[in-house]
Formats: sequence, structure tokens, C-alpha cells
Amino acid sequence: MPERYAKKMSGLQQWLLKKRLASTAVLVRRRNLKLVYDEALRSCGLPVLYVPHHADPVLLRYPVRVRNKAEIMEKARRKRIEIGDWFNHPLHPREANADAFGYKTGMCPEGERAASEVINLPLTERTTEKQAREAVKFLSQVAEI
Repeated sequence: MPERYAKKMSGLQQWLLKKRLASTAVLVRRRNLKLVYDEALRSCGLPVLYVPHHADPVLLRYPVRVRNKAEIMEKARRKRIEIGDWFNHPLHPREANADAFGYKTGMCPEGERAASEVINLPLTERTTEKQAREAVKFLSQVAEI
């Protein structure tokens, strides 16, 4: 490998980053979709992500904690509803890091519990408000909170 490999962005990556940073459209879109999820979850009686008043995050995905994660993931796949299973282990990605860091089950019980319970809802550029509401409606029908 070249000495500078994976230590610097390529010219294309720099150009894409500058283009994205020049516009706040993605930030506004993600914040608006978060509000759609908040309202939809609240109206279904599902838990809403708590964000302290002093914080102003821009979410990549909207996390929801459930008791029946595997069942939800399977049913969502069958119904073609986009629900993510990101961070399914305290060390991510599990395949690359668990053995490398000598991780053994039980070393991080809260991280393991979160990994087994947290699903995430999309906040992508192609996620529509309608899709967000449909995902929450699906959750309200199948999620065990």
C-alpha cells in the first residue's frame, strides 16, 4: 500500500464534500424528517427519541428501541419497509473488530442489550414523509416496546 493510502481524501471526495457542505439542504431535510418521525411515533404511543434542549443533532438514522428486533426486521423485509439494523454489536462491524479486540460476550452488557434492541428508521435523501409515516405505522402494529 502507498504510504498515504486511506489517510487523505481523493480529489473527487474533496469536491463532493465541499459541494455538500455548501448546501444546508441535507441538514434541513434530516431535521424535518426527524420531526415527522417524532410526531408519528408520539401519535402511535411509541417512544420518541429524547434530545436534550442544549443539543442540536442532525441524525443519520432515527433509533427506536424494541423488544422484538429480529421479528420486526424479518417482517419489514417481507413488506419491503426500510428499517435498519445498524450497530448490531458493541464493536462495529462485529466481523472485523470483535476478535481483533478480544471482545467476549458480557464485556459490555448495556452495549449488547442496545445492539439487540435498537432498530433505525431512514433519514435518506430519498425517504419521503409518507414512507416515514408508513414505517411508523408498521412499527405500531408489530413492535413490542
